[in-house]
Amino acid sequence: MPVMGVDGCRAGWVAVTIDEDGGWACALHPSMVSLWSAAVGVGRVWVDMPIGLPERGKRQADFAARQVLGKRRSSVFGVPSRAAAYAPDYAAANRLNRETAGVGLSVQAWNITGKICELDSLLRFDPSIGQVMAESHPEVVFWALNGRQPMAHPKKTPDGNAERLAVLARHYPPAAEVLADAAQHIPRKQAALDDVVDALCLAVGARAGGVASLPPTPPTDSFGLPMRVMYPLAGES
Repeated sequence: MPVMGVDGCRAGWVAVTIDEDGGWACALHPSMVSLWSAAVGVGRVWVDMPIGLPERGKRQADFAARQVLGKRRSSVFGVPSRAAAYAPDYAAANRLNRETAGVGLSVQAWNITGKICELDSLLRFDPSIGQVMAESHPEVVFWALNGRQPMAHPKKTPDGNAERLAVLARHYPPAAEVLADAAQHIPRKQAALDDVVDALCLAVGARAGGVASLPPTPPTDSFGLPMRVMYPLAGES
């Protein structure tokens, strides 16, 4: 079945779909609802956005992801508690996260709470979506595809971009074509090129026959959503 990798972007969400024959399509969606409507027949949707929000404390998934990523661990933001994610402003979110998780909330994490809540609301509205849609993280997938070695360079550098493209091309030869087409047809003000790279990475990872999660036996949040980060088991997709 086709698979889809999804990353948040300025215009909403950017999605890369890869079908059974290796054909691909890249699209922008203004909302998670419209993205899910376009995912008919897709077997796996991996999203670079937290799924499952703790009421108190921190998620095991984020700790486990940082452990495997080593020097790339800073790419894993601390996920807000449920109360902090739904707070009306940053000051309230920061205070609530200190009360429920014991730490303040970074500005980077606050800046994605709108998308976190958008995804959370969709999954709580229709729990069956969770049978197809799961949280992943591009740097964790790159770690897995790269023989369980984290990337050597930050993604927003020329060396980092080249390194990631080389890994993708080993597992999905048309990778450069996908990115070249996206660069021509998706305005940078709507989605940055690294957003497309991340979405493509998740799609390539989701194609793997065997997949696993961090942690291996994930806990669920108060709404039954698993708090986990998916990744491909094998280096071949």
